[in-house]
Amino acid sequence: MTVNKDLDQQIIAVQKEMSGDKKIAESEKYQQINGKISSILDNEIKKIQAKRPNFWVPLIILLIIMGIISAVLHFGRSRFWLVLVISIAILAVEYLGYDFWRRSRVEKNYSELLQIQGKIEKTKGNFNPKYLDLENKRVDLLDKIDEIFDKDGDNEQAYHVLRSKYGDLLIRDIFDKNGFRHYQIVYSLDGKIEQVREFSISRAGYLLTLYEDGNIKKREFHGESGTVLSLKKYDDLYNVTDKIGVIKDQYVRDIAAKVKEIDKIKKNTPTCTYNWFEYKKISDDQAAESLKEAEYIGRMKEGKEENPAEQLDHDLTDKNLEGISTINELYSDYDEEVEKLYSKVEALKQNNYSVYKSLTDLSWFLRPVEVFAGESKKKIWNHLSDILALNAAQAEVVKQLEKSDDVYIINNLILPLGEGVTTKIDHLAITPAGIFIIETKARNIEDGRIYRAKNELDKAAIRKQITLHKDAIYNQLKIASRGFFASNAVEQILNKDAIRSLIVIVNRDNPQKQDFLIDNPNFYREYDRSLIINPSEIGHVIHRNTSGINLDADARKMVAAALEPNARLVDREQLGYDFFPYLNDLKGQEYSGQIWNQLKGIADLQKIISDLSELVEKLIEFEREYQTYESLHAILPYFTDHIPDEEKQLTGKVKDIIDELSQVVHQQNNLLDKTEKTVDEAVVGYSDRIKTLQHIEETNLDAVVPIALAVVISTLVGTMF
Repeated sequence: MTVNKDLDQQIIAVQKEMSGDKKIAESEKYQQINGKISSILDNEIKKIQAKRPNFWVPLIILLIIMGIISAVLHFGRSRFWLVLVISIAILAVEYLGYDFWRRSRVEKNYSELLQIQGKIEKTKGNFNPKYLDLENKRVDLLDKIDEIFDKDGDNEQAYHVLRSKYGDLLIRDIFDKNGFRHYQIVYSLDGKIEQVREFSISRAGYLLTLYEDGNIKKREFHGESGTVLSLKKYDDLYNVTDKIGVIKDQYVRDIAAKVKEIDKIKKNTPTCTYNWFEYKKISDDQAAESLKEAEYIGRMKEGKEENPAEQLDHDLTDKNLEGISTINELYSDYDEEVEKLYSKVEALKQNNYSVYKSLTDLSWFLRPVEVFAGESKKKIWNHLSDILALNAAQAEVVKQLEKSDDVYIINNLILPLGEGVTTKIDHLAITPAGIFIIETKARNIEDGRIYRAKNELDKAAIRKQITLHKDAIYNQLKIASRGFFASNAVEQILNKDAIRSLIVIVNRDNPQKQDFLIDNPNFYREYDRSLIINPSEIGHVIHRNTSGINLDADARKMVAAALEPNARLVDREQLGYDFFPYLNDLKGQEYSGQIWNQLKGIADLQKIISDLSELVEKLIEFEREYQTYESLHAILPYFTDHIPDEEKQLTGKVKDIIDELSQVVHQQNNLLDKTEKTVDEAVVGYSDRIKTLQHIEETNLDAVVPIALAVVISTLVGTMF
């Protein structure tokens, strides 16, 4: 008969699970004990020299102190010598006593170390021969077992010892007359049954019974493919038809309850997912406006409540779309849950579950929308981020202009250039010093300290823009000077060339720091009428009178009346954001409220879908497991010929060997335990004495205490006599 090595590996795996590291520790105990013995015997004890404490320095200090005390207390000569002799004697006695105590401690600990080494040497001499003798007996007995092959009637039995670091095991294989193995019984070396395997000639696999302290721990069926089925689980659940139906019905009811929760959300928020955004081709400004509202909602989801000033600062930064990223992440997480759910739902169709139709009917509703996704839309993403920043920069400029009471402000001024062509001016400031055409640009400032205009702006394009703006203003004012709005103020501006151009650079990196430097602010100067400035300089620059003009309030209103009719909002170019969410033409708070409701609906749905996915997975797993266990109905009848309990016990020659082996193992374990205890105690004592010697060698007598004691006693004696 041959040994099945694959089966032996399974036996070892089961044994490892049952015994853990306990057997490993027992097999290594012998090496550990010898290692501890070697740590003591191989260590050379160095006897330290107990150096005498330095007496002369404390003596000199004592003499000085006693001289001072004698002078202070006015000791006479005879009393002084008496006190001095007493103090020196006390100090000498203290140092001699300390030296004697120290030397005796060294001798005592050194002597005890030698005694411990002698004891360990003796222990080693007794332990190793005894242990090796018992080990040889154990090996001889194990070898005898491997040679046993019994024949009892039609049955044949083969024995062998399976050796592993988890403990040696006795394997007993029982064969029929045709050589088929019906049973395999695994024993520990003290004769206790650990495992019983029952095989069937008609079926692949076997029944495994595991024992613990002589009692059955569990029974399992091990299939040829590695499937492991619990017989207790089969008997308690899968072999009871009514229980199966009850469990399946409960799963179906739980799934149906979750579907009703989704229906409730669908009823209250009908545009929650699939159709909650209507896709349109919209302009830059429309896109930026709706994006801005969604951005604040996304930041609120992060717990960031902001006032208008904080929102303005946020819009300026490069991170002005991080709230949108939060929304996208929410949709992405939601989408994963939906995909996870519907990847499992199809399995319910195979078993005709009623909830299958309910779940598939919801598939059109449970579909998320991402605001932005993919590298293909990154360019548009960056473009809209720049628009948000520019809008915020223009708002910053208006805020600075509104700080002055004598400034008339016109925003988004559109002026004709002729032949149907127009030009747009961001801001027009009419001040006592004249008209200021303001163009706003949002830029990243180097280290937040300096803006290098020469590297950032196109000189020719800026000059052309300045010229167009001024020409458009002049043309409108000339028309006004001849028409209904004709006034002296308009004439002053035209005659004194009181129209200047400002390019305001707003810092994106740090919205709180708008007082940065500008390198070469006059780089685009044209007839001393153009300047590049930062927002903090606006108030000063618009009141700098370089034209000798002074427009009063009425004059400023008259000029504004000539230009303001041309101020109107015009959308930027129509890029066509056909992917962009523009919710049912809603704007402002109504738009924000709608987004907030949708996000809440998405978050609620995500949790429900997660629970639903888990329920569906459990139902599918239960169905799959049920089908597997149901196959045991056809398998178990082939494993009915159980071996009687009395036949599982060892008998005859094998039992005699195991009994003798058990005694040998018991003696080995007792020897190991006793020796380990002795060695551990010796190791602790040895370590303590080594530390004591090291401490004695490293420390010396502190002179303060002996000196103080000598001074106090001698002084008391001196004052008494």
